[in-house]
Amino acid sequence: LTLYGKDPRTSEVTAAEILIVLARELLPFRTKIKWDEVAALDESAHSDLSRFLQFLQDCAEVMQERRPPLPASGSNPPAASGSSQVTTHHAWHGEAATEVKVSIADRCLVCRGSHRPPDCFVVRMASRSQRRALARRANLCFLCLSPGHLAREC
Repeated sequence: LTLYGKDPRTSEVTAAEILIVLARELLPFRTKIKWDEVAALDESAHSDLSRFLQFLQDCAEVMQERRPPLPASGSNPPAASGSSQVTTHHAWHGEAATEVKVSIADRCLVCRGSHRPPDCFVVRMASRSQRRALARRANLCFLCLSPGHLAREC
């Protein structure tokens, strides 16, 4: 709460603010970052419980839309007719692997968001030492935030 300029020892803290802070700590890292971005754009979002709950509902709907449908129990993965079980297994997993490779390539290696590391809100808001730690943890160059080399080779 002190991060948002609120003193928890005074009565200026509302129950909504406390609930938002506590619930935020239970969220996955990417969702925390998205909420922080929303709250950074509108300062009143830190204390608006209905807005926070709407944000969570929107995130849940997006996650539900992205989730692939589960195959019916006992059914095989989709395949061309007349192909063997080995081919079916390979074809089904091959498509999934291609989709995963594409989505991973478009993701930020720091916060796993759908942007490049130089455009990452977390990196922009981090201090120099925090940025160095984030780059090291994600195996990125500290200077250009690209994978594959270190700052001394940049």
